[in-house]
Amino acid sequence: MAACLGGARSIAPSTRSRAGPTSPLRTQLLQMAAMLRLRVPLRAAAEGVARTHSKRAASRMRGHPRSWEPAAPSLLAKEPLTWEPAAVELPPHGWAPATGAVPETLPFAVDRAGPAGSLPVYRDIRHGRTKIYTVVRKIRGDTEAMAQELHKLCRGAPVTQRPGRIEVDGDHKLDVVRYLSGLGL
Repeated sequence: MAACLGGARSIAPSTRSRAGPTSPLRTQLLQMAAMLRLRVPLRAAAEGVARTHSKRAASRMRGHPRSWEPAAPSLLAKEPLTWEPAAVELPPHGWAPATGAVPETLPFAVDRAGPAGSLPVYRDIRHGRTKIYTVVRKIRGDTEAMAQELHKLCRGAPVTQRPGRIEVDGDHKLDVVRYLSGLGL
């Protein structure tokens, strides 16, 4: 009961099981069985500590399955972009001046907003703070081409065209700002 009280004790196998020497495999199996009975995490068992969280505390630490992180974005397949941006290193605040080196074949353009000249890319939080949209405004030219390009850029996220703006499901603001800055907009 030392594990329940928060104390630490070793989890060596019992020597009273049978007479005679025990093989290393049997010793390892006995240690694993002791860990399973005590519900000791493998890392804690390797350190010789028999203290663990209760099932309730562990489930609270993990959180609800809906709050778990999705698969890493780098593991998801990404379609090739029609217009590849140049590599741009944005500062932590996310603002960079327009380079003006816009490709001639680019069918769309995004005008900068306000006196600071920032890109008009915003996060919009709706539905009781449960849904995040990325909104791009001040678009000129072929909005359909830009919507398709954002769909590819955001790894297949649904893109909706609305009057005066394009909305992408999810928080993709930094990716969109890097992409538009890389195109020279």
